Parts: sequence; structure tokens; C-alpha cells
Amino acid sequence: MNVSRNPLGSTICTPMVVRTVSRKNILFFTSRLGGGGAEMHLLRIVNSLDRERFDVSLVVARGGGSYESMLRPDVTLHQIFPPGKKSSTLAMLQSTKALKEMIRETRPCAVLPVMGHACASMAKAVDCFTGRDRPKLICVIQNNLSAQIKQLPLPLKMAQFGIKRAYRQSDQIIALSTGVAEDLCESIPACRGKVAVIHNAAFDEAMIERSHQVVEGPEVEGPLLVACGRLTKQKGFPVLLDAFKMVRQESNATLWILGKGQDEATLKAQASKLGIGSAVKFLGFQENPFCFFRRADIFVLSSLWEGFGNVLVEAMACGTAIVSTDCPFGPAEILDNGRYGKLVPARDASALAGALIELLLDSDQRNRLATLGMERAHQFSSPLIAEEYGRLIDETIDGSIRSLSKGPLLTTSECSGSV
Repeated sequence: MNVSRNPLGSTICTPMVVRTVSRKNILFFTSRLGGGGAEMHLLRIVNSLDRERFDVSLVVARGGGSYESMLRPDVTLHQIFPPGKKSSTLAMLQSTKALKEMIRETRPCAVLPVMGHACASMAKAVDCFTGRDRPKLICVIQNNLSAQIKQLPLPLKMAQFGIKRAYRQSDQIIALSTGVAEDLCESIPACRGKVAVIHNAAFDEAMIERSHQVVEGPEVEGPLLVACGRLTKQKGFPVLLDAFKMVRQESNATLWILGKGQDEATLKAQASKLGIGSAVKFLGFQENPFCFFRRADIFVLSSLWEGFGNVLVEAMACGTAIVSTDCPFGPAEILDNGRYGKLVPARDASALAGALIELLLDSDQRNRLATLGMERAHQFSSPLIAEEYGRLIDETIDGSIRSLSKGPLLTTSECSGSV
């Protein structure tokens, strides 16, 4: 890609391609392309959209994300602020002016901000345009709105007014699960006529190839459990550690936790206090978590809430049996209420431990769930989900909006036939 500077000082990485007038110019926006499931989903959508129909650009508030190198060469990447200059949240909140100029210069047919603060900033920019100059605003929600707001400090709770305003102002909203869509409509009734459900793109063939790489981790004797996520309250790791102490009374299992976050020191202290410190390994953020998933006997999700749970699909695609909390929202939809993996109540360490012990002691059940999980994972493939995005973008631009009130968009299971 060629790299230049725009008039506002942001970096523009321009691919060596000739733009076709007949294609629709689409602009995605997020804080930073790297580090999480929502960002990986966005990467997969941007890379998989039909290039005969769409000319795709991506704006990041702050550059330097670890997934940027994975973008297709025909994606135009705009970096509003360079790496390291600002926090992602601050960069996001200060992006409106640059977004307005990009819309004026590139004249997209539709803009798709991904996640709440991105929606708020993009909505302010879109508000400056009217008539044919105004692009369609399609907000992409990637988490449980009500649960997320409850956990925010007061200054960020105030920022939620801008996010809610963006959802009201949008032409269309994409929710990643039915639970998230219904929660949004309860919180903001004005959204009910324009929310569509499209599950996340959580599976691709490149992921499977990477899953076969050799795991660089500690030596393990006995069964291996793997968990993955930011080390924050949302992911419920204190409950997992309490459950794992009970598991250790029945099995010489090892637990690997992939991810980093503000609670790391507290979690390590808890593991030590529980007497399981030697059996729990905190392995930090992994560029390739998929080889760890394939290495595991069981993948465990202990979240208190989710928007979807991409990591469940990724682990299933790698042929690993699943134990997950039945948290709001996502896991029950992915696992079809327990058909493709074991579900237990959130915040219940005893129930989580019981499900893990049951699978560790029953290899036939574990292997059956692993096989079913691989079949299920294919229903969340990047090409399939990108095609659903493409159809919704086309219909929104053409003025034909589908919503929950009219029946949600085809979910991945419906697109693929009965499951």
C-alpha cells in the first residue's frame, strides 16, 4: 500500500487498485484494529465483502493495531491518530472533525461504525450532511448495552448519551445476537423498527491453518483447560479460578488463561491464595490463540455477560469441546441451548466445576461435543456472514430496511439450513 497524509494529518494507506464507479463506496470506523473479538470480526467482514459490489475503506481512530497487517491489500486504511499518541477512547472522542472531512472527500454511500463510541463520533459527523450528501448510518453493536453501562465509571456513563443518540439517529442497526438486539430495543424503544440480527463472523479457513501451528507453552501433564479473554470483570475469571480449585480435587488438570488486562495481578494473587498457582498459567495476549484452543481438552468461557462470544466459535472450529456460562447474551445462541456444548449458570463456581469434571471424566461425551462443535462453527463462516452484511448494506442504501419488528435477518443457522 502507498502511505500518504491527508489534510487533517491522519495517515492514509492507499492500495494500488483502480476504483470502479459502479461499486458502492463503504466506510467502516472503529477505535483500533487489534486485540479483541469485535476487532477480529470487523477484520473478517472488511476482508470478505464482495469486491464486485463494494469499494471498502476502514478508518481507525488510533493506528498500530495488531490486525492491520492482516487487511487485504485492496482495503484503504485511514489512521486518524498515529500509534501511541492518544488512548483509543480519547482518540475516538476526538475523531469527529476528521470523520466529517473524510465523508466530504470520499462521499461514501454508507458508513458503518463498530462499537458504541465509534457510533457516537460517526453520528456527529454524519449529522453535518443532508440530502444526497448524507451517507446511510449503519451502527454495529458488539456488546450487551445495559450490562456494559452498569460497569462504567460516571464520566463514561455520561458518554452513553451520545451513543444512545447515535442509535436513535441511525438508519439501520446490526446487533450480533438476538439477546443484544432485544436488550437494545428495551433500553431504546425508538430503535425497534431498525434493528437486524447478524451473528459475528467468527470462523475462517486461515484460522484453521494457524491452529495447527506448534504451541509454545509450558509442559503439561494431564488434561488441559484453556480460557481466553481480557482480564477484566466481564470475563468472570475469579469464578473460573474458584471452579478450577474444585476441579483439581478430581483431576490433575492444568488451566491456561490467554489475555491481558487490569485484573491480572489480582487474579494471580487469587490463584496463589487458592493453592492452585502452580496449575494455572497466565500466558498473556497471543497473536495466535487458535493453536492453544486446538491443544486444549476443553475450552471454558466464564463470562458474566457477552455480546456474542466469538471465542466459543473459534474454539469449536478448532475441534475443542466447550463449557460455557449461560450469560446474557450469545453463548446460548451459539451452543443452541446446550446442544453443541455444556451451559451452566453465570457466577456459579460449583456448577462450572461440575460441568468441567463431567467432561474430563467422560471422553465419549467430550469427543461428541467436539465433533458437533466443528459442524456448528462453519455456520459462522466469514463469507456467509459477510454476504449477510452485504445484503443489509444494499437494502439500507436502497431504502429497504429489515428489522426485528418485521422478523430479524436470517441468522447463521437459518442461512445454513436446520441445525
